[in-house]
Amino acid sequence: PCPPGHARTRALTSHPIVRYIGRDDPARTAAGWQDWADVVAGWLREGRSPTVFIHTPDNVEALELARRFHDDVRARLPEIEPLPAPAAAGPATLF
Repeated sequence: PCPPGHARTRALTSHPIVRYIGRDDPARTAAGWQDWADVVAGWLREGRSPTVFIHTPDNVEALELARRFHDDVRARLPEIEPLPAPAAAGPATLF
């Protein structure tokens, strides 16, 4: 993660991309991305269309964490629509 004001938080295009690598602990992951939620909200206010990827070491909770990140951005920018409910997923299979 880069601190706010760091050169890597400056968007150079209208479609900036962030790949956030979190921790094994979801609470620590969410605490660590708060600066990025501020940056992304700022980009949205500027009319940019950022794409944010949230990862963890095993990515098991990546979908839930991505939804939490979206909620954190919405807390800063309430006019953003909530995400639709996730599609029901069956058990993982090889085929």
